[in-house]
Amino acid sequence: MMGVGGVEVSSVSHRSRQHVDENEYHAWVKTHVPQPPAQWERMGAYRRFVEHWPDLQEWFAAPLPVRLGFVGEGMRSNGRTESHRASGYLVYLSMAKGIGLDFDFLLGRKYARLFDRRGGSAGLGVDLVLFDQWVARLTQLGHSGVNARNGLIWSLGRLMLYRGDSDLTAITAEDLFAFGSAIRAFGAREDFNTLRRILFTNGQFRDDDEANVRFLRNQLGKLHGTHVLLFNIGQVAVEPRKGTQTIENWADHLLPEPCPPKIRVVVEKYLGL
Repeated sequence: MMGVGGVEVSSVSHRSRQHVDENEYHAWVKTHVPQPPAQWERMGAYRRFVEHWPDLQEWFAAPLPVRLGFVGEGMRSNGRTESHRASGYLVYLSMAKGIGLDFDFLLGRKYARLFDRRGGSAGLGVDLVLFDQWVARLTQLGHSGVNARNGLIWSLGRLMLYRGDSDLTAITAEDLFAFGSAIRAFGAREDFNTLRRILFTNGQFRDDDEANVRFLRNQLGKLHGTHVLLFNIGQVAVEPRKGTQTIENWADHLLPEPCPPKIRVVVEKYLGL
């Protein structure tokens, strides 16, 4: 189905946000997580998360720092709560049960093991053979092998978790543009530096006034590479464009480029009036 400006409209509808029964999740963990210690850790994280958030919808409605596990009750010595440790269960809910996760949450966390068999990816329905073919194709299109793989892992993993669908071939142009908008909005958050500082406790995050600009350049670059790939293999019909932005008229383009994200949010708010 096509939307405004010829952008494909996703047919994804996220399912009811409810926990799965412990026996059902335990059966999946035993099948797809090979090591017993990892199984015990998964199930312990599941039980504590469900106990703390018996209504899953309330977790989705909580403030982002709480959902990320950066603040709240049950804080452990590592500075993380049970929401943070429940990452494996939340991935399962999305990929196996169709309960999509929002982009803000996905941009606030690290997800690098959806394409790693050791992380239970075989039980999530991800086509790893197709993914490797896509990495090879993006490399043919001029991206270095490492950058192609890392960029696709970052973008495709989050797009699947957002959609609640492990089918790589179902990703649409609308998904790409929605993700681009979410990246720009996340970079403009007032607490952007705080969230990134907590996420990267090993000093990887450079906490300064240009942090969000670097974030936008890096992450929009990865998304653009994904768009280039999907356009070249014929999965999306809309040509890639810088920033993965939808086509706008003059009234939607009120500021010169580039413009610092925090300034953009304030100025556009008032110019739009």
